[in-house]
Amino acid sequence: MKRREFIIGTAYGVGAAWLATNGNARALASLPRKFSAADTAVLGKTGIKTSRLAMGTGTVGSGHHSNQTALGLKGLSQLLLNGYDHGLRFFDAADSYGSHPHVAEALKHVARDKVTVLTKTSARDPETARVDIVPFRKELGTACLGIWWVHCLTESGWKAR
Repeated sequence: MKRREFIIGTAYGVGAAWLATNGNARALASLPRKFSAADTAVLGKTGIKTSRLAMGTGTVGSGHHSNQTALGLKGLSQLLLNGYDHGLRFFDAADSYGSHPHVAEALKHVARDKVTVLTKTSARDPETARVDIVPFRKELGTACLGIWWVHCLTESGWKAR
């Protein structure tokens, strides 16, 4: 092991130990009760009630591919349905992950009004974002999107009109 690797590894270890004793432990100790991923929450002032934990579809997702879409249409839709069977009611998709058809397949097997669907656009202006909504809803097989946002927006000055 090189000296630099040792120093970096030690720093990570010390940081993790500090967080465990000073950060997370205090935060967990102050919670009023134990929480479950399937617990529901209302998202801000939207009135959307969904599970606290979303079922994501885009680990290492880009170019219309992700680790989850690599499972295939049946594999990812079954993964989503397994989450649903365990109380997850929030499916997180994106065009850039290529996961819309997978989510659409899963939605065929559940009560649509019981699942919050989130998807994202890579548009960088309001007009393109509005245009994306129509084909994305078609790909997802739903008329209603619970949440629609701009994906990885890092530029300043973007304003919806």
